[in-house]
Amino acid sequence: MPYFLNTPITNNAFTEVANYKYFVDKSKLIEKLNENIKTPSKYICITRPRRFGKTINAMMLACYYSKNADFKKLFDKLEISKRSSYLEHLNKHNVVYMTMNEPPKPNCSYEEFIENYIKDLA
Repeated sequence: MPYFLNTPITNNAFTEVANYKYFVDKSKLIEKLNENIKTPSKYICITRPRRFGKTINAMMLACYYSKNADFKKLFDKLEISKRSSYLEHLNKHNVVYMTMNEPPKPNCSYEEFIENYIKDLA
């Protein structure tokens, strides 16, 4: 059950992918999220079909927002760096990152699986 709260992010799949020759910059998503910070619309669910980059996008957001990260050099070359809200939110927020990629262990229901996440975060 991998998750972190403001854990130093030194390397993850996003930093690797962002340096690929054929990287598609989706950092404009950050601008849209920045617009909703401290508004009634601050809770956003981003859904995508299977194999459409949900994990990479989540890692991008964790790198951008997390207080214990310093990815300015990486984001300086992406589209978000051209937006007015870029530096206002870069590495200035608490981030909880959780992945639910691992199925529950044998003899564990999905309800128990979710309850374990809730208990760990409490």
